[in-house]
Amino acid sequence: MSKKSKKRSKKYAGWDSRGDSANVTVHKLTAVNRPPLKQWLFEHKKLVRAVAIALGVVVVIILCFTVKI
Repeated sequence: MSKKSKKRSKKYAGWDSRGDSANVTVHKLTAVNRPPLKQWLFEHKKLVRAVAIALGVVVVIILCFTVKI
């Protein structure tokens, strides 16, 4: 038979013993000097990507209906 491990009955008491570690937010900081337009694009990267994909889909649809092969 395998040996059962002993269960811990003592509470953790250190500075890292709090159970809310899932709420930790990690911020990535980069110290880079950018022109204002590039800084705006860097900060709104997800929005710009979504708009570019949507615009690309619209252009493809328009080209498919206007150009007859």
